[in-house]
Amino acid sequence: MKIQQAAKGLFCGLGVVLMAACSSSHKVVAQKETVKSVTQHAVCEDDNRLGLNVQWYAATKPEAKDVVGFSLPTSFDAYSADSLVLRTFFTRSTTPYHLTVPLPKPYGCQMLELSSSGVMDPALQAKFPEIVSLQGGATAHGGVDARVDYDGVTMRAKISWDDQVFFITPVSVIGKWIYIVYDKTNTFVI
Repeated sequence: MKIQQAAKGLFCGLGVVLMAACSSSHKVVAQKETVKSVTQHAVCEDDNRLGLNVQWYAATKPEAKDVVGFSLPTSFDAYSADSLVLRTFFTRSTTPYHLTVPLPKPYGCQMLELSSSGVMDPALQAKFPEIVSLQGGATAHGGVDARVDYDGVTMRAKISWDDQVFFITPVSVIGKWIYIVYDKTNTFVI
């Protein structure tokens, strides 16, 4: 009987120590996550009047071995954006759409003013409202032609800026969407 009580006391004491260790370990993890979210600032973001604010964050550049079905350009920048925010933006914004996108240096963040491109038949658009095709230009520069498409999950864009062409292309990297931004001259031609 005394042996059972001693074992029970030892087990309970060990359980308290483990719970305390787990509790303090959990607090450290939570603090690290809090610090991480505080230090990550948006590289570009909209000032959308409807509160549909798309924020772009610098992301780690994917390596070719991590990207399936797409040849990475020779030079590019990588960004992430919240998928739910993108979906809300494209399905709830009204014309004209105002979307800020990151472009390669020296252009940086540029606000696009976009409207429906009219490529989808209205009946088809009603059947698939999550598919959005837009066209427009930059608010700060007249020599820009922008095409932006949203397929219900990801966004892609082609932006012609004077004599340069930039692409924003989604790539899946380990289950997450990363947007690569690059100049057309940096693509592989095979």
